[in-house]
Amino acid sequence: MVSYDDELTMIETFSESDEPISPSKIFQIRDEIFEEGPDMLWGRKIARFFHKYLPGYGANASIDAAWAYFENITLPRRKKDSSGAYIKAKRGESCRLLRRKSGIETGLYPAWTTPMSEFRNFGIGVAVYFETMRALAVICLVAGLLYLPSIMYYDSTSYDETGRSSIEWQLRGSLMCHDTKWVPCPTCTLEDWADSPRRYAIAENNLVFVLANECADIRLREGLQHLVVILFLAIAIFALGFHQKKLELQYDEAILSASDYSIKVDDPPLDATDPDEWKEFFSRFEGAHVTYVTVGLDNKHVVNALIKRRLLLQKLRQLHRSEHGTKEHQNATLEDLIAIATKRKPRLARSFIKTEEKCRNLLSPEKTYGTTSIFVTFETESAQRNVLRALSVGHKDILRNNVLALDDPNHAFRGKYVLRVAEASEPSTIRWQDQDETLMIKIGQRLLTSLITFVIVWGGFISVRAAFLKSDTLAAFLIAILNILGPHLFKLVNKLEAHPDEGSWQASLYTKICIFRWINTAIVTTMVTPFMDTIAINGLIAKVDAVLKAEIITQPVVHMLDIWNNIKRHIFAPNAANQEAMNSNFTGSVQHLGDKYTAMTKIIFLCIFYSPIFPASFFLWCFCICS
Repeated sequence: MVSYDDELTMIETFSESDEPISPSKIFQIRDEIFEEGPDMLWGRKIARFFHKYLPGYGANASIDAAWAYFENITLPRRKKDSSGAYIKAKRGESCRLLRRKSGIETGLYPAWTTPMSEFRNFGIGVAVYFETMRALAVICLVAGLLYLPSIMYYDSTSYDETGRSSIEWQLRGSLMCHDTKWVPCPTCTLEDWADSPRRYAIAENNLVFVLANECADIRLREGLQHLVVILFLAIAIFALGFHQKKLELQYDEAILSASDYSIKVDDPPLDATDPDEWKEFFSRFEGAHVTYVTVGLDNKHVVNALIKRRLLLQKLRQLHRSEHGTKEHQNATLEDLIAIATKRKPRLARSFIKTEEKCRNLLSPEKTYGTTSIFVTFETESAQRNVLRALSVGHKDILRNNVLALDDPNHAFRGKYVLRVAEASEPSTIRWQDQDETLMIKIGQRLLTSLITFVIVWGGFISVRAAFLKSDTLAAFLIAILNILGPHLFKLVNKLEAHPDEGSWQASLYTKICIFRWINTAIVTTMVTPFMDTIAINGLIAKVDAVLKAEIITQPVVHMLDIWNNIKRHIFAPNAANQEAMNSNFTGSVQHLGDKYTAMTKIIFLCIFYSPIFPASFFLWCFCICS
């Protein structure tokens, strides 16, 4: 067991870094160094109950230490700054020893009462997302209020003389018509009513009857109200777009980041691998002091091999620790790890040896890799802007390598290359393994993923259409389930694409999920419903209502239950072989903003799409967002 001084040194080291802390770095820290606070999670209390009354629950390691790791390392915590405002605490700052040293108190972010201003601590994208949610909820509420006269009219005997008491309360403000009557139609044939055969009948005297809606016609007033709402929505959504850009700029200016000082060269010469050459070149520009130069190489295979080696090495270490314990494991050599694996898991040992040889071969001095991109960081923002301004030329001039298009011939790299430069993305968002893909490879990847996306969307369409033929409720919940499972499929599909940064990757993911959800949620409902059943009692409006209710219930409940991660924490973790393996089940889940945005847009698209016949859906959608 390590000493308290060693523990303090480890925690201070962790707190100085914003990088995720792996369970292997924290496994030896004792759970008592994190004091229990009033914000202890219910999951930890449940785990303590199971540990007390279930034999063997967490027998191989400390389940309380794993929950302490989850509460204090994995989950974000907040603290008060000198002005009394809450800011994000560094990882490990809740350690008892650090708290005693600094006097800083930390706590978990409240699930229900965290103010909007604190979301910027999680990055610009997260802050803008929650601001967008709040704005859309207000827009939705205002749209519903603008529709209120139409809703009141549809809920009156002026529209439906039979009354609305037999219709569900949320549907009374829709065009659903309960007042129907069988009327003779001598010229009608069964073929004309093939989509709605239940509205067609033949009497004993062979006279043809059809079921007609007797509700009042739509007045000009309702049509004008609909135009007003659509105009309001168009203006509000465009204004929201400008507001998002303003917020992004505001948050970006409030938080200084590496991208404010950096540029990226997208088309460097393949042999320009010397960072000193790039530093000397960019130092020529007015006021430019180069601080860092990062050279991206075409070495994706090397990176993948090293990642695989690290994962296999972690498995070897876990195996050795379970065999010899923590104390002996700290002094184990690579040969010791392989020897244990050869006895207990020979396949793992062979895989590691093969990967080790591959890494050594790829990293041999004889191997050379071309340049794919260059990242340059300057001392000041003005230097970055000066370089971007000096190298700003037309796209055609870059393709033709037209040196004459530059204001100063010295701005041509090596005197003959016109560079394509742009402001660099945040270092944490750059997809380093995708920097080496050519344009033709990217086009081929997009064609392949587009084909896979089409197959998935078509499969969802077929399954939803089949479900609607059996039951509206079944179809509604199938749509909700597909909307939950679909993003996971498209995340796998998106891994086949190369993107320069996470923003581009998220945009591609958003497009795929958006098409899938829009078609399944809104378009397929219209396509499977006969036109004559649009305002029928069990027609299109009832289907839309069922889909909305399923989305309101299913999505929030599934997200709040966090089923998979709770299974890992309460079932897999207590049965883990050691503390490191146990802590690895408390790492949380990755959230994608592209997925979150499509969850919002699919509902607002559904409401706008069906607003002429179901204006009250805006109130349901507002409740859906708030839930």
